[in-house]
Amino acid sequence: MCYDKTRKKPVVKHRRNMRNRANMKSNANQANRNKSIKKILGVLVFTVAVAATLTGMMLQTTAAQGATSYYGYITGVEKQATAYTMLGKVNAARQSASVGALKWDATLETAAVTRAKEAAIYFSHTRPTGAAWYTVCTKLNAENLYVGYKASATTANNAWMESSGHRANRLNSTYKSYAAAAFQGKDGAVYWVEVFSKTASESAAYRGMDASKTNLPVKMTDGYLSVKGHLTDTAGVKVDTNAMRVGGSYYLTLKNWNKQFTYSYTLFSKGYFASANTAIATIDRVTGKITPVRAGVVKFWARTSTASDKILSFWEVIRPQRVTGFTATAKVHVVSMKWNPIPGANGYEVYRANTATGTYTKVASVSASTTSYTHNGLSTGATYYYKVRAYVVKSGETTRYPGYCSVPVKVTVQ
Repeated sequence: MCYDKTRKKPVVKHRRNMRNRANMKSNANQANRNKSIKKILGVLVFTVAVAATLTGMMLQTTAAQGATSYYGYITGVEKQATAYTMLGKVNAARQSASVGALKWDATLETAAVTRAKEAAIYFSHTRPTGAAWYTVCTKLNAENLYVGYKASATTANNAWMESSGHRANRLNSTYKSYAAAAFQGKDGAVYWVEVFSKTASESAAYRGMDASKTNLPVKMTDGYLSVKGHLTDTAGVKVDTNAMRVGGSYYLTLKNWNKQFTYSYTLFSKGYFASANTAIATIDRVTGKITPVRAGVVKFWARTSTASDKILSFWEVIRPQRVTGFTATAKVHVVSMKWNPIPGANGYEVYRANTATGTYTKVASVSASTTSYTHNGLSTGATYYYKVRAYVVKSGETTRYPGYCSVPVKVTVQ
């Protein structure tokens, strides 16, 4: 399934290779085509379906030359109790079509569970290592995929039945065994997979539970990923870039945005992190917890695995803490100020207002080596409020990233 950006709706593609293996990609249904991407109260609602069939000889599909496959670890919900209900739905459709019932197969379920997690990484019949879908299990003859926001078994079932490619797989009279799987990522997208085999079921045992899990291993290759960093506070609330401050605690997590379904992401439950300057901020190697030490600009490195060939880098500003020790002394037509230095600051800004809660106007900027300022030429008897804040700048930039201002000090000019 791919999207035509000019038409904003799914494009159906059918492809058959010379050895009689069909790779069919079809949409869920005509009614949902124009509704496939909606935004309701800030939540993406999406509908996509994909079908594939394998007949005759298998053609080997391998990862790109030079690519390194490794296990990444993701978090989400394996919904196998929910997925098992799909067996009744597909058999009801087969009964209506006078086709023999399918039997659940434990080996196929293992394959389906693997493929559901893989689809969350890369929504395609190509696995996130570059291998073909059928390499997950030698018993496979067909596969259907579907993804939807909080998509239920009924939603996926209806989408598959209303698509000719998927329905053909489900009603194929030569298939004897079956399994389904559903995996829900942190963003609410549920990836559905059902697989079919011409081989009779060897074991009807099923997992039978829905469970939230972390550190789920998925084999992948960097070329099929689109990983970005995500900064949060300890409560999981997103923190804007360049907004970390000394005294706070933060987490850098890694998200993979699905290249084949770019509205959805999967959260990595493990990463491998490092700080280029631990004097400014440290970061836990595995959890990604950041502890700012002092103001400054620091570079973090991150990888989804120690075996990953791709190293991500993030430049982050650690904003200065609040200036302390600020005093202001009035003399004749002059106010003299001083404050304690802030380690890592690139400079200071002095502000003045006519009232404590009034609008403060910057009256001076001084270098990092200066921790005092004298304001001259003031009118006798005038009352002012002063405060100061430190700031940092990134190399090659002019934007200043300030810390919190000091507590205002009231003075009356002599």
